[in-house]
Amino acid sequence: MQDIRIQEALAARLSGVDIIVAGGSRTRLFDGDDTGDQGGAAQGEYPCFATDADGLPVAVANADCQYKHAGRLVIDFDANGNIIPGSYDAAISGAYAADDANVAALGATGMEDPEIVAIAQAIRDVIVQGESERFAAATVFLDGNRTGGGTDGVRTQETNLGNLTADVNLAYAQGYDDTVPVSIRNGGGIGALIGRTVVLGGSAGGVSRLPNEEVPGPKPGGAISANDIGNVPAFDNGLTLVSLTTAELAAVIEHAGSNDPFTQEAGAGSFGQFGGRRFSFDRDAAPGSRVQNAVIVGDGGEVLHEIVRDGEIVDNGDMSFRAVTLDYLAGGGDGYPFGNLSNPDMVNRYDLDPAAAHDAVDSFGAGREQDALADHLLAG
Repeated sequence: MQDIRIQEALAARLSGVDIIVAGGSRTRLFDGDDTGDQGGAAQGEYPCFATDADGLPVAVANADCQYKHAGRLVIDFDANGNIIPGSYDAAISGAYAADDANVAALGATGMEDPEIVAIAQAIRDVIVQGESERFAAATVFLDGNRTGGGTDGVRTQETNLGNLTADVNLAYAQGYDDTVPVSIRNGGGIGALIGRTVVLGGSAGGVSRLPNEEVPGPKPGGAISANDIGNVPAFDNGLTLVSLTTAELAAVIEHAGSNDPFTQEAGAGSFGQFGGRRFSFDRDAAPGSRVQNAVIVGDGGEVLHEIVRDGEIVDNGDMSFRAVTLDYLAGGGDGYPFGNLSNPDMVNRYDLDPAAAHDAVDSFGAGREQDALADHLLAG
């Protein structure tokens, strides 16, 4: 359901539903007079109208995420209780950016409720505490944007942040088992970027991607804090070791790269981020044969093992490869075929044990994604 197109398609299958307030897709729906937070552009019309299973209209509204906008939908109903799309008025409805300008436009400056202010301050104190716990600094924008063109789209291509988290998991797993050469994770498990997007002014427009901005007092510019670590691997999945044959590893890579209309909706969370391997992929090839070449590589980029060559799985005999993945994926999450491999009971599965000998140097729980990222950043 984390795709606005699926939410719109759902509307067409329902009866007796007039309005869907969507969520999860982070899609900015604006009407004609809406202005996005920090200049964010519209990604669709607010609301979008669909026709339900009975031929009646349904309104689908969405207003981004993280409290950047407040949505307001005012619409009339006819005598039969069905919405009247033509009654929608962009002057009184839409997505309102949660900024000082809109507060002033509403004549609400200085009208803060003291109780709400106190709650907001308590939340701010927790945020400041997390920003004050610093682990490293980045000089580049670490791209965790869910979808988009160019370098954006952790659910549609590999990104620098996706590769970083996969490499971090690999290094962490090697602390338990130094024979592990491969890390496999999904883009859907990455919940945030590390950095900021600045909307450029002038006639050219566009955006600039920069490292984290300074939070005056607790956080210098570029710093990566405990909050960042908590936001990026937001689900804090456990890390799991599995054994895969050459064919099984090829099948996992095939699934991880097949995030397109042939197999599932674009932008689904299954698209893979990897450490310790390289591969080429033909999305126009038939399902099951899209991986053209795949190799396991060492720390210096040297090829250790071939997995696929010219579209054919390489025969490595009885060899199997240890891989670290997320416990969510090992259990079949996002459709990953671990449970359908030759070892359906996963007898070679080992969940990293939080109680195992591991130096916990932070507040994150051992054996999980957030601790792996925190330890790696602290180690420099």
